[in-house]
Amino acid sequence: MFKFNHTKVMNMLFFSYIIMAVIMVLTGIDAVLYMLVPIFFSLLLMVVLLRRNIALYPLFFFIIGIFYGVALYFNRTSDIGAFFPIFFLSFLVLYYFYFRLYPCGVNSFLIVTNYTYLFYILVSLLCYLFLPSYYRNVSLELISFRAFHGIEGSPANIDSYSVFVLLVNIFYNVRWTKWLICLLSLVVLFFAGATTPILILIIVFGSLAFLKMFRSFSVLVILFMLSMFSVFYLSLNDSVSNAMILVATNGRNIIWDQQISNMGWHNLYWGDVAASTVEIHWSGGETNNPHNVFLFLMLRLGVLFYFVFIVFVIIKARKQDIKKQLLVMAFLAAGISNSNVMYIGNPFYLYMLGFCLTSDKVYKTKKTSLQIINKPKNELL
Repeated sequence: MFKFNHTKVMNMLFFSYIIMAVIMVLTGIDAVLYMLVPIFFSLLLMVVLLRRNIALYPLFFFIIGIFYGVALYFNRTSDIGAFFPIFFLSFLVLYYFYFRLYPCGVNSFLIVTNYTYLFYILVSLLCYLFLPSYYRNVSLELISFRAFHGIEGSPANIDSYSVFVLLVNIFYNVRWTKWLICLLSLVVLFFAGATTPILILIIVFGSLAFLKMFRSFSVLVILFMLSMFSVFYLSLNDSVSNAMILVATNGRNIIWDQQISNMGWHNLYWGDVAASTVEIHWSGGETNNPHNVFLFLMLRLGVLFYFVFIVFVIIKARKQDIKKQLLVMAFLAAGISNSNVMYIGNPFYLYMLGFCLTSDKVYKTKKTSLQIINKPKNELL
């Protein structure tokens, strides 16, 4: 008889993402990824139906998330991006429900991480071979090649994803497969032709030094966020700093400046897709993607939601061990130039964040309790 467990639910969601991402690239319809929300809901609903001892009250938060998203949508525009809050808040609640069902241990987390990554790379390789028009050329001093962009057709996913997998294996994998996965992720990072992984690794090593000296994760995150807001402020108000940030962000601060200037007082409480839609001067088109997860959350869900999210991460992560705290910092570092870590897309990003915010003590306690319950009566004495 088929039984749902922690790894199977996440594997099925991830394989669904692979299919949806390929369809998205071929059709050019980004909203295809929104299908991951009802798929995830269906998987968890089957788990609830199969397990009678599961509390259903988290579904109440799921319903609240839907109504909150609908209110945000009707308050602003009819753009397809305005549907994002409805689906994303539901996605977050489903992840909460998932970790209530399956507190995640290290072994199962590592299994899901590595098997899904290998499958992702395999499908990405097939896309690379048979869909060459979706990959740009990269020219270095001694070599020229088509960048390896993964199944999404953009390095914005595969670069952060690969460096996360690299760090997870360095921290937790004690088997010989550690070196195989690390080598594979490094090769992928090289051929992806992106610089975000370098920034992530610098911040992770800097965070390690800070935590060793001061042992305060809360202060570390606060300093990180103050630095990020300082960059926003200097980019808007100082021409010399703006020029330096322009080079450092590959021109993304031009988008940031326009979007921040478009924000109003209403953005404290709700999102505004119209405010996030700005011109791209170097291409003549438009975008609503700031390529920065913090600005993205403020524009799509409101400043209040952003601060609640950061406070929640601090409260949960400061109780965890240093490895999980460093993964959280890697997650936040990726957000400097990547909005996809908090988007309806690759399930691994929120899966990793959920793992980092979940206590191993809870997992071990529940596992021990289940083992005691399942023992024969004569063995309980």
